[in-house]
Amino acid sequence: MSDLKTELLCEVVVEANWRGAIDVGTTPHGNRQVVYIQGGTFEGPKISGEVLPGGGDWFVRRADEMVDVDTRAVLRTDDGHVIYVHFKGINDMSAEMGLRILKGEVINPSEYYLRVIPILETA
Repeated sequence: MSDLKTELLCEVVVEANWRGAIDVGTTPHGNRQVVYIQGGTFEGPKISGEVLPGGGDWFVRRADEMVDVDTRAVLRTDDGHVIYVHFKGINDMSAEMGLRILKGEVINPSEYYLRVIPILETA
């Protein structure tokens, strides 16, 4: 199998309301929480714009401490196009490390595992 080849589309900076996270509690799948997106920006070599408020992450921390990522957002490009984005994936990061990131600490990506599949939809 050949190596995965990627190309940067854009970098996304999201402002999320972590202090207002909704703790659904322990469900059959794990501890579910909901964090809403308040806004943000994205910028890349061919596309840029704003992250609209209202999306969020409906994630589950499973019994094995892995986190199932289920993030949805709506983007508006600088030239007015609207893009719906859905990220599904897995995150192997301790709750402690997540708190360090929320405090603004830069964490070396080699210290955790995060893989998501972005699905983009637009008119």
